[in-house]
Amino acid sequence: RAVRALASADGESQQLEQLGEVVDLEPGVAQDRLIVRTPDGERVAVPFVEALVPEIDPDAGTVTVDPPGGLFPGVGRAEEDRR
Repeated sequence: RAVRALASADGESQQLEQLGEVVDLEPGVAQDRLIVRTPDGERVAVPFVEALVPEIDPDAGTVTVDPPGGLFPGVGRAEEDRR
């Protein structure tokens, strides 16, 4: 599945940016994590919770994430800006 990010500079407009591809699902104690391989080959663990993974579209083969700042380099908002 392709992974795309929601990025909202003004809180209203949303742009989609390609982040990589889901390559694994890692079980966890509190929540599972989607393992995303970025175009640079880096593996990023994204907590599989609705706040961070608001949409999965099986027909389109996409997963939309709203990552906090720092999870993917240069993508996402700081935690205090997410409230």
